[in-house]
Amino acid sequence: MSLLKFTPALIASALMIACGSNPKPAELQDFEAKRVGEYAPKIAENYPALQKEFDGYYKEALKAHDDDNKNMTLYFTDLADTTFRTAVSLLNQKDFQARKASAEERTNQAGVVLEKAGQRKEFASLKGQVAEVKVKDAELAILKAKSINAAEYAPEQLAQAEATFEKAKAAFAAGDTAEAQKIAETAIAQADVALKTAQPAYDKQAKINAVDAQYKKIMADAARIPSVTSRIEQRGLFISMRDLFQGQKTTVRGDKMVAIMEMAKIINNYPDFKILIEGHTDNKGKAAKLMEISENRAQTVASTLGKEGVAVARISTAGKGGTEPIDDNSKKAGREKNQRVEIIFLRPAD
Repeated sequence: MSLLKFTPALIASALMIACGSNPKPAELQDFEAKRVGEYAPKIAENYPALQKEFDGYYKEALKAHDDDNKNMTLYFTDLADTTFRTAVSLLNQKDFQARKASAEERTNQAGVVLEKAGQRKEFASLKGQVAEVKVKDAELAILKAKSINAAEYAPEQLAQAEATFEKAKAAFAAGDTAEAQKIAETAIAQADVALKTAQPAYDKQAKINAVDAQYKKIMADAARIPSVTSRIEQRGLFISMRDLFQGQKTTVRGDKMVAIMEMAKIINNYPDFKILIEGHTDNKGKAAKLMEISENRAQTVASTLGKEGVAVARISTAGKGGTEPIDDNSKKAGREKNQRVEIIFLRPAD
């Protein structure tokens, strides 16, 4: 099977086509050139999972660009580029490992032959190659730790590895190959500690970023529904729906059924989120009665969503009465805002 060869002219042509009334950001164009450049075949052969990952981010960047959402375009482009650079680093590391193995083998063979022959100068040269590769291994180990933001999540461990690496370079430059190799091995171990320390925080933030990206899509979808507002809090994405009920009734107004039906479509488009429905009232009335009204309203909305195809197992409800106002209950406009049902796309547990 022959591979399509991407020439500079072909890449330039593709970039020119991409530019129009809504030209792609320079960052996205640069990444597009990278993903079909010299590393592309090697990444596809050696790290297909990483290729699939950065291609997925690239597709999200293109979708965001088509939607004229510059921030999300740059966000997904950065994720794609970071994943691509990780694959390149791993390729380089694999190449150096091969060089190291070759150098070590030649060193072992030469150690027997050359020492017997008294040709220690050439033997020392081969030992120097092993030390050089080991120093390079340390540098790659540090780059790998940096690729998961160890500078933020494991700053002390990373700084220690970098300081040790500088000592290894200095020893190698001074011609002390044995010491350089020894120090480089320490730097590799320290970089591995930085990597393992940073990994949980990096993974957690990556999940948060992915969820927040979905939240922004949901907010854009929900913005098309009248009398709906949304906000992101620690618990998740809150979609606030007002004017669903009249007075203290717990049956949905007929002209508001369409809004709930539209919300059901949005919920079904994002099946990974658990949904909590909270009913809220103003503070006009007895607390127990207001709590009962809010609970019944939450259950009414949940039942309606269920009839529209939302899995019942995903939904839970709660009544808050007038205990959590978002505006001033002393004013009519404030009380109207407090009379609401909030549909919460709960943030997944860590």
